[in-house]
Amino acid sequence: MIRPDPFNQVILAEFSNRVAEALSVPMIPDLFRVRIGDPLFGYELTASFFGDNVQIKRTADRVSLTFKNARSISDLQFIGARIAGFLDLCTTPGQVGVVSAFVHGGCHTPEERDAFLAPYAVSREVTGPGLTGRVKVPEWPDLIKVTAERSFIESKGLYIAWETTYTRPAFSPGSFQRDATFWERFEAGLQAASKVFGINFKFD
Repeated sequence: MIRPDPFNQVILAEFSNRVAEALSVPMIPDLFRVRIGDPLFGYELTASFFGDNVQIKRTADRVSLTFKNARSISDLQFIGARIAGFLDLCTTPGQVGVVSAFVHGGCHTPEERDAFLAPYAVSREVTGPGLTGRVKVPEWPDLIKVTAERSFIESKGLYIAWETTYTRPAFSPGSFQRDATFWERFEAGLQAASKVFGINFKFD
């Protein structure tokens, strides 16, 4: 069970400084907003960066870091470097986090997409078949949940989602920044988990 942290303005200010450093952005206090409900645990710190494409939220019992609208390899490299910095500066050894990602990807044709999903239409009532399952692959230490179904954005594509956990190892400060393969290993885990279901994807 997660032990909630009571509201403390000094601790939140220090956390905001670490977030700015991890994301490689200037520390501008006005970017961080705190909403307070009850004076003990009912608070929420939020901030947005890079045109609202990166969002941070901290409450008494959890922290979330969200990236959206990534479209290219360079975007993934940008995200990977900042996730590594965030884990390095804003988490503690032994802390367990949930990592999730999703993508709307195009198939060659709608028929190819529908043929792939057809085996999962287990009854006549299932008009939008999809798959979900947890898999274990050597490229990543924890189970990875994979979900795939017809995309509502790409007319001939798939919506693919992944969810897994990650435990912060007892590395020395700066270890994530020095570990240039961190994001590559994570991406390899998603690729391997997807291939279990016959899904192959690549970013342009």
